[in-house]
Amino acid sequence: MTRNRNPFDRFARLYDWEHDRYLADVEVHLAFAARFGGPVLELACGSGRLLAPLAQAGFRATGVDSSSAMLERARQRLDALGVQAQLVEQRMEALDLDGQFRTIILGLDSFGLLVKRDDQLRALRAAKHHATHDGRLILDVANGNLRGAAEPPEELLHDLTLPDPESGRPITKFVLRRPKPAEQLDELMFFYDEQDQRGYLKRSMVELRLRWFTRFELELLLQAAGWQVEEVYGGYDLAAYGPQSERLLIVAR
Repeated sequence: MTRNRNPFDRFARLYDWEHDRYLADVEVHLAFAARFGGPVLELACGSGRLLAPLAQAGFRATGVDSSSAMLERARQRLDALGVQAQLVEQRMEALDLDGQFRTIILGLDSFGLLVKRDDQLRALRAAKHHATHDGRLILDVANGNLRGAAEPPEELLHDLTLPDPESGRPITKFVLRRPKPAEQLDELMFFYDEQDQRGYLKRSMVELRLRWFTRFELELLLQAAGWQVEEVYGGYDLAAYGPQSERLLIVAR
């Protein structure tokens, strides 16, 4: 795989195979959208896992993603549900849309795909440019304060085994993780093993780099981009943020 190719173009189907069952964050984003109002913009919307429920709930929704394959799956998902949302192929750090939004969502670690500080600031500033005067940004990442230098330099994990919804044959995912604590970065390689119709094993591999963030680092990034941090939560139940919180969920105005 070449470094400049969007990795999500390669495993859009497998991404859905893994994440379609993940519903933990859906209700909280629906509640935020109901609280702050539409129109709603989801950055890095992928295949529409969050965007589709927002559209079903009646919000005027726009989804932006840099992967054409993921957007095609989002389009198919919306069509199957009989709902509409605008889909735009753009990088979030180069966002250029017509219109402004009252609720802007960056869900489930998507912000960590921007590993360079300049790109992070560009994305946050672009989001602010597209926010109404009373707009809110909801930013959801893993709690980087739990990470540290004591992690193993490399580990291979069996992530999950589940049937392919299209063929019924099992797919197994392994993750090779190389943490870089000094850079607050995980280098990840995903291995997907699946059987073809004859029973032969096929392996697909995808590489990703994912940045993780500490609380005050993320607050400073938001402030530098012109956002005012209003609320900080430690999970989708909106529990108070603490040192052992699994998530870092920030609402900024």
